[in-house]
Amino acid sequence: FYTARGLYKEAEQQYLGAIERNNILLPAYLNLADLYRAQSRDSDARELLLQALSIEEGSGATLHALGLLETRADNPDKALDYLRRAAELEQAGTRHRFVYAIAQHDLGEPRQAIATLEALLENVPSDLDAILALTNYHTELGERDKALTYARQLITLAPQNQGYQQLYESLESGQ
Repeated sequence: FYTARGLYKEAEQQYLGAIERNNILLPAYLNLADLYRAQSRDSDARELLLQALSIEEGSGATLHALGLLETRADNPDKALDYLRRAAELEQAGTRHRFVYAIAQHDLGEPRQAIATLEALLENVPSDLDAILALTNYHTELGERDKALTYARQLITLAPQNQGYQQLYESLESGQ
């Protein structure tokens, strides 16, 4: 409530109060860390997220938040480690695995990103974000046939999407 209204001091007090009342309430840690991040207080956010991680080492949400924080802080090795660990813990959904793949790509590991996305598709074969990323990554690597295969999947899954149709046509024509 307070955060949405820009009342950061009040929001911080409420989050700290929640943590004081229940020091294992991970959402309070995560939300407070996000508040700190929004205020460019990355060192405070990092300290809080590390506290949360000490409470529950297997918290994918905490590892994910730490990975994003380290990405913004330009600590790629730490970022990839945290994002990898979050991705490995993800049983349902795709967000952590997808973000990990994007980080791999953006940090110069496109082949590993492709492997991560392909593994994600084994569990969720109709994930449009993963298929689109695979189309783009194969295109970047000059692997037009593989890119076309994924672009066809996009059209099959979302035939009304004009952007997917244009992407396919562009790949097919070699542009």
